[in-house]
Amino acid sequence: MKDKIRVDRFLWATRIFKTRSLSTDACKRKWIEVNKIVAKPSREVKIGDIITFNKASHFESFEIIQLLDKRVGTKLISKYINDLTPEGEYEKEKVYMKNRGLSAERKNSHELII
Repeated sequence: MKDKIRVDRFLWATRIFKTRSLSTDACKRKWIEVNKIVAKPSREVKIGDIITFNKASHFESFEIIQLLDKRVGTKLISKYINDLTPEGEYEKEKVYMKNRGLSAERKNSHELII
């Protein structure tokens, strides 16, 4: 296993972003910070680094527990990152989504049809 990996690849592999190009774009727009320094997509991260990314309404931050090369399932993500985001930030997201007329929880296709 490698001791370093590109930040855009890590964000994609841990399902923080849906595609690698979205994670690369987020880095280019300066939304991603590694250890409080704005990160370019090619920035290498290692175990113990703290990744912070800004969203429209709040920020989220994660600590890297273990590195990975390939994309993993949702249930396995907790083995690779530790969520350090304060609970108040998630409340900000819910308020933001409510004000925009969106639900903070995703709805499945059956709920959308009804």
